[in-house]
Amino acid sequence: MGSKMSRPNRSSSTRHPPPPPPPAAAEPPARTISNPNFTSNSDSHTINPSDADLRSYEDACRADPDLQTFDSTLQLRTSRAINSIAVGLEVRSLSLDSLREVTECLLEMNQDVVKIILQNKKDIWKNQELSDLVDDYFENSLLTLDFCTALDACLKRAGHIESIINVALRKFDEEHCTVAGEGSAKNYSRTLEELRNFRLAADPFTQEFFRVFSSVHSKQITMLERLQAKKKKLDKQLGKLKVWRKVSNVMFIVTFASVLICSVVAAAVTAPPVVTALAAAAAVPLGPMGRWLNSLWKKCERDLRGQRI
Repeated sequence: MGSKMSRPNRSSSTRHPPPPPPPAAAEPPARTISNPNFTSNSDSHTINPSDADLRSYEDACRADPDLQTFDSTLQLRTSRAINSIAVGLEVRSLSLDSLREVTECLLEMNQDVVKIILQNKKDIWKNQELSDLVDDYFENSLLTLDFCTALDACLKRAGHIESIINVALRKFDEEHCTVAGEGSAKNYSRTLEELRNFRLAADPFTQEFFRVFSSVHSKQITMLERLQAKKKKLDKQLGKLKVWRKVSNVMFIVTFASVLICSVVAAAVTAPPVVTALAAAAAVPLGPMGRWLNSLWKKCERDLRGQRI
């Protein structure tokens, strides 16, 4: 289903004049995917990956061709998600297609990390701290899946509402093209009935959806903070053990990317101009993913502070 709802194209050769809009009294209010009461919880956290964290990731990328491929794919997906939000952005709203893109990106990134974990599970379980870190990551992934499930339910409800609008448009065309009796006004009763159904339909993006999103965003940030703290200790312990370094680094960088993407979704609701500027910055490659993500995160924080002044 497309994110924009439009009436079917009609042949330019039709003999009927363009139909007027439905009666004003029955015109439903505009619907947007937004929540004016939604606020991000990220202000209570400080995300500032250290140079050591970023250097550790970049060193691991240089030493591991598989990680280089992972890095390139992750950067492409993150950039695609941010750009889709910016392209489809309207004032204080998000397109359905943009939300689908975000969901797909989060799921694909998580699947890539799970593949790496499963490929190296024997080595992971040899280190208790790394094993605990993986458990934390999986727990966080379940929360992300909860968000995706809630979003899927919202999209299905939005699809139902779109079908009501399409039926109303079809009825309107039919009733407009019907020849009225002499001295009689056109009858738009069936159109009005469908528009009443539209009024009765609940907003597809419920408060529960925004509650789940806000919770996931906040816990993603908390997870990143825990990853940073544990990763520093692990880096000292693991030294040059390639497998363990790879696993800890991919979890760190994917969680960082997830936090950024969720922050962009929140900014799209509260500060749309920030998203447009961020999408432009995301188009500029800065080498490995760590440096690129850190640059975007700092720009996002800086621009959001500027919006509040």
